[in-house]
Amino acid sequence: MKKNHTFLWGTGIIAAAVIVYFGFFSDSPPDGDVAATIGAVQKHQTEQIKSEDVVLAGETTAPGITDPEVIDAMASLLERASVEDQAAAFNRASRAEQIGFLGRSSKTEVAAIWGRADAQQKVDMFGRTDKELQNAMLGRMSFTRDAWGRMSVTDKADALGRVSLNSQATMMQRAAPEMQAAVLGRIDVSQKATLLGRAERHELAGLFGRTPRIQQQALLERASVGDQNLLGRMSVASKAGLFQRASVAEQSNMLQRLTRDDAATLFGKASVDQKIGWLERAPARDQAVLLGRVDVQDQAFLFGRAPERDQVATFGRVDKKVQDAMLGRVNVKAADFGRMNVSEQATVLGRMAVKDQAALFQRAAVEVQASMLQRTERAFKVDVLERMSVDDKAAAFGRIAPAEQLNLLGRAPQIQAELLGRSSFAEQADLMGRQFTTATSQ
Repeated sequence: MKKNHTFLWGTGIIAAAVIVYFGFFSDSPPDGDVAATIGAVQKHQTEQIKSEDVVLAGETTAPGITDPEVIDAMASLLERASVEDQAAAFNRASRAEQIGFLGRSSKTEVAAIWGRADAQQKVDMFGRTDKELQNAMLGRMSFTRDAWGRMSVTDKADALGRVSLNSQATMMQRAAPEMQAAVLGRIDVSQKATLLGRAERHELAGLFGRTPRIQQQALLERASVGDQNLLGRMSVASKAGLFQRASVAEQSNMLQRLTRDDAATLFGKASVDQKIGWLERAPARDQAVLLGRVDVQDQAFLFGRAPERDQVATFGRVDKKVQDAMLGRVNVKAADFGRMNVSEQATVLGRMAVKDQAALFQRAAVEVQASMLQRTERAFKVDVLERMSVDDKAAAFGRIAPAEQLNLLGRAPQIQAELLGRSSFAEQADLMGRQFTTATSQ
């Protein structure tokens, strides 16, 4: 049996999909402050992402993809990103999400955003407030309604710029969504980053997932070493959950990082009947290696299970002096043995001592030895399996069908987590965020 068996499964990780949430908030937040509140080469075709797997703005996420540890890993990258990167993430948010962030901002922040509006927008936002509030503001500005009606847009905007921050914030909050979105389109990089700071962690995770891959890579390259270790704080269950969302081809591809010990462990996850089936289908040479580890008694037993013609042919492979010695121990002369038919010769061989029959087994061709194993009972095959070394088990795992490999891997979350952990941080981020970026690129 070759040591350090090499496993090859598939080609490069693409990744798989994970978490996107979208926050939608009222178009008319209440007056005043609003409180701030993600071996065998696997040759399957890559599994295609289905439309029902993609979460678009306004839709709910698929069940089971709300792991808080995954959300935390994705959100942390944007929380620690530069102001410019945060502003870019804000730009990728939907209008409803941006307005939601606005609704959680302080009065001071909202008033500052109101200040970015042009003169006509400011006047229009004033006109959208109720008459009671308009009269109160006009009174504080010392204008009658008639006088206000005769003023130019520029003069009105200048006057509104002198009202309290609370009043400015209220006008912004009560503006129509289209107006709010238009004003948000005028704010600067710093204000966008500040608004993004009002996002919930699951919203940040969704925005990171929505980031084009090349920009995800740039974010990761600019992140600290600690941030790049996306999986560092995740539990085994969370890592395994991410792995399980990869496609069949992607999971197979990750198997190329499997260690010998892990492969042996996965082989051990199979049922006895599965192992026996794989043993029986293994190459004759590998079966012979395993049979070479059974004791002399068992080898003699195996020799006795071979067809008579194979037994006699095996005896014929032995040196003549050894043949004479073996025959002498059962009181048969070589000349007499030579005149016997095959059945009679096999009977003579069956009378030989256990040690001699075991020696004959060891001289048999590997194909003959394998055929002997095929004729044994289930219990004997189980005994052979129990004698397998770690290398034997790892090699056996490498020979089984790709679908069966993945089936066994599905029973080992710890190994799934380890395989995911051996991928690069860029691949990990791609796995977490790819579902949305794939959807938006179509």
